[in-house]
Amino acid sequence: MGDLKGFVKIDPTENEQKEFWMQLETRKNECVVKTFWGRIGRKPRERNFLFSRPQDAAKEMERIARIRLKHGYVAIPIGEN
Repeated sequence: MGDLKGFVKIDPTENEQKEFWMQLETRKNECVVKTFWGRIGRKPRERNFLFSRPQDAAKEMERIARIRLKHGYVAIPIGEN
């Protein structure tokens, strides 16, 4: 299991109840950024991005996080006490 980040966007006035998750998995010769998104409570859609270098995968996760935040999502604290 790798680095996991989550975001939600809830706006009752626009009937928006969205979630977005991404996870970094390191495999033998590659890194995979897995993304999951959709309406809360529904089966999420999924897309994977392959990278040969961990730095490129981490950079892509940062880019995706900036986009989510720009679009009104709020980060969910995961594993923090």
